[in-house]
Amino acid sequence: MKSSCSAFLRLFTFSTVALTSAAALNAFAQVTTLDVVTIHAAVPDASPNHPGLFTIRREGDTNYTLSVFYHVGGSASNGVDYAQIPSNVAIPAGSRVANISIQPKTNSLSKDDKTVELQLVPSPLECPAPPCGYDIGSPSNAVVVIHFSTTNAPPVVHIVTPTNGETFFADVVCPPCVTNTPPCEAPCYLAAPGITICADAQDSDGYVNTVEFFANGVSLGIRTNCLPCANPINPFCLIWSNVPPGEYVLTAKATDNGGASAISDPVTVKIAPHTNAPPVVQIISPTNGMVFIAPVNIEVDVTASDADDNVVRVDFFAGDHFIGGIVGTNSSPYSIVWSNALPGLYSLRARALDDRGAVGFSEPVRIAITGTNLPPPTNLPPIVTITAPDPIAAEGTNSWRWHTNSTVSAFDAMHLYGGTNTATFLFRRSDPTNSALTVNFEIGGSASNGVDYAAIPNSVVIPAGERFARLAIIPIDDAIPEGPETVVLHLTPDTNTPPPYIVGWPSRAGAVIVDNDSPPPGTTLLCNGAFHLRVPASVGFNYRLECSPDLIHWVTVCTNTVSEPGVFYTEPDTQEFPTRFYRVTPLANQTQ
Repeated sequence: MKSSCSAFLRLFTFSTVALTSAAALNAFAQVTTLDVVTIHAAVPDASPNHPGLFTIRREGDTNYTLSVFYHVGGSASNGVDYAQIPSNVAIPAGSRVANISIQPKTNSLSKDDKTVELQLVPSPLECPAPPCGYDIGSPSNAVVVIHFSTTNAPPVVHIVTPTNGETFFADVVCPPCVTNTPPCEAPCYLAAPGITICADAQDSDGYVNTVEFFANGVSLGIRTNCLPCANPINPFCLIWSNVPPGEYVLTAKATDNGGASAISDPVTVKIAPHTNAPPVVQIISPTNGMVFIAPVNIEVDVTASDADDNVVRVDFFAGDHFIGGIVGTNSSPYSIVWSNALPGLYSLRARALDDRGAVGFSEPVRIAITGTNLPPPTNLPPIVTITAPDPIAAEGTNSWRWHTNSTVSAFDAMHLYGGTNTATFLFRRSDPTNSALTVNFEIGGSASNGVDYAAIPNSVVIPAGERFARLAIIPIDDAIPEGPETVVLHLTPDTNTPPPYIVGWPSRAGAVIVDNDSPPPGTTLLCNGAFHLRVPASVGFNYRLECSPDLIHWVTVCTNTVSEPGVFYTEPDTQEFPTRFYRVTPLANQTQ
């Protein structure tokens, strides 16, 4: 007779274990899913200064601690060639992984490479169901190689970006100068905004610990690896910011965990000044001299193109009045409808902006809009504008007294001696120029006409045949110490019918008078709210002065050539522009 134990069967499946009566086998079988465990070498190379690392991972339920068992093998001796490790590891509750560190011993007699191999084995515990049972997945074994050699091979490193011979472009960079936060002495400069340098670094017998980057032998910064970790760095990258123009030799120095280092082959790059050509803009309709009868809606058509960028915005103006804009298209021509235009004489102009901030203006187009009972003008008058190419004047002889051991900068030398220094306003008109033209203006600013400077009238005459007239501001030395004072001239329309000229843009300009006991002001907000800009520059420097409300969109204020050391500009409209930024862009040549 068979043993009574035959009344019970032990039922095995791939992933389930249950014990039940043979008579009730179908009714009481229980299915239990076990965790699946795998192993891999997270850090497969070890040395006395660099431990290796095995990682055991489970997939399944993580609500309990799971003990995983393995066989320790390989050519290295456990506890002799490396620190003793047990034959099992616990994966904590709530976690999916457990690490086993292989720390080679520094006193090992071995000189050759040796291996540590871990092979997962089934749980030897009597209860195979959770929390002590598991299934073995793939991979089920992994190997760490221990390098006992005393020779530390250096890493291998090379720069992958930028490439040898690559050229980058520098733009004019001006630190923010906010008009309502005086003083602000922030000179503009040329620089490339940011160049990414990346180096690939490998080490055959350890890992790369750091990579240091150099430009012409000067350190730019160090990137440090995170090993041992799941995602070690490679390539190593660094952003090189505000790079001035010039040629640079880039190198990267990699250092491994054992202290050995190597330097990459050099990569030469060039930083060149970037000339951003402004858009070319032209009004094609209406044409110069056209006459309209009110009430009228006028379609204004403009062509705009850019040689090295895309046109992203076109704005339309009638005099200083904004009449519309088009954003987000690069399709010429650009058209708007000026609705319900009122009777008057107008100077139409268009302004185009490219995607790197350069701005171009069209030539003005003069039109007339007459009332229904007024005859149209036969010839439209010229457009008149005003600028201050020399906005600094100083009282007296401008001869300061100082001790013989005092020093004066070249920038201020012009203001210390050499005769009376006057400021100059320039009035400009377009065609026609066949007759003399009287231009009217209002006089403002903190300086008093006839008291702080020689009295000037409220008008200036541009002679027949001439496009320009200059008006000098001659300061009066009143022997009273005082701060900088301003002179602001604002063009006004003529009241005659028909008017002899049209007020264009810019229609206002400012100058500054300084006391002979004081140097010219720096970049600052003046006492009457005007803003004064001062940027160091050499005589003969050709430049374009631009302004922006946001350091992104720039508008040309004026172009000029430096006649006295420095770029000077006085902005009388600070209340209209509470926050404004300025920059000076060099020009290849300059015509007035």
